[in-house]
Amino acid sequence: ACTEASVEMALRICYSARRIWSPRENGTAAGLCQLLGKEDQPLTAADGVDSPVQLLLALAILDQFPEDCLETPAILRLLNEVCARRARDTLRQQTGGDENSVNAAARKLVSRMLSISKDSAPNVLAVDQPEPPREEVKSACSDDFTLDATAFDYRVWVQETVQPYLRVLVFVKRLRSALKTRPGGWPKLAADLECMPERWADVQAAMCTPIAPEELTLEYSCNVPDSALDRLCASMAAQAFLHSNSSSRRLIGSGGSLQTPLEDVREIGTLHSMAVDLRMAIYSDRIADKMKEWHRVGTSLTVARARVSDIAQYTEMCGSHVHGLSKETFWGLWSAARLEGAKGQKVQAFLSTANHGFRFKYG
Repeated sequence: ACTEASVEMALRICYSARRIWSPRENGTAAGLCQLLGKEDQPLTAADGVDSPVQLLLALAILDQFPEDCLETPAILRLLNEVCARRARDTLRQQTGGDENSVNAAARKLVSRMLSISKDSAPNVLAVDQPEPPREEVKSACSDDFTLDATAFDYRVWVQETVQPYLRVLVFVKRLRSALKTRPGGWPKLAADLECMPERWADVQAAMCTPIAPEELTLEYSCNVPDSALDRLCASMAAQAFLHSNSSSRRLIGSGGSLQTPLEDVREIGTLHSMAVDLRMAIYSDRIADKMKEWHRVGTSLTVARARVSDIAQYTEMCGSHVHGLSKETFWGLWSAARLEGAKGQKVQAFLSTANHGFRFKYG
């Protein structure tokens, strides 16, 4: 339970915040609560939330309290943001702040959590073969995972991170409940706080009532059964590390990088989706390595293929316009054609799809 001294200190902090922030409908506190009450609304620094504590303070001091701000979806988004900010601080301390290093460290940590190996990620085709559309690769990608807390105890990490906020949420809920049954609401309580303690002793007594142990649990606040707690913590931790900055938590239309809102961490499909994303990140790294190799050997490979092709195959390789090909393919096809003579069929086939400037210079 809260002590009388801690309750008095907390109430006077709220009193001071009301004097600084307007508690009315168009004030700062109301604006923060509107963010918290909107479905799928991110709560990042880019959205004007310098600290998640601001949201709790706004909930405590408003005259007119929006009930949906203490519903499970709003609380869950608040706790997810708290986890993301701690994950961000952890990653920046580990990597020195370089964004590429931060992302790599996050993927490595979550891959260990979900037991994602490189062997389970999609492979690329041969260096001279084009890759299928990315959506096809993603749809065939495995979404399997196995939770592993050996290297990183995500359950302890999440509960340590959110525990202080769960205690404050209990305080806010009790304060709002006390104000609801007390004549005059916050304006009357603010006036009473300027007088003798006896004037607000009823509020203090209500706030000092012992807290039931379950009120401080994550499963109680997020409305999930005990059996789902392990998976919930894994989802919260994984999402926090993979989406630790403002951009990765906001939609493209709001200046972020997400095409769709972040998934509900209570759903098992969220972990399956992140397993796919991690494997596709490995695939993207393999594509990058393939492109480096293509830049190195692409011209020579194209020359070799073009030289053994007949004129029909060579014409198909040139396509409708050779200037739309990659640099390596373009010069590989031209070099192969020249090796068969300046007046050969392949030279003529190449020049027929080249622009006027190239034909004038080489034709």
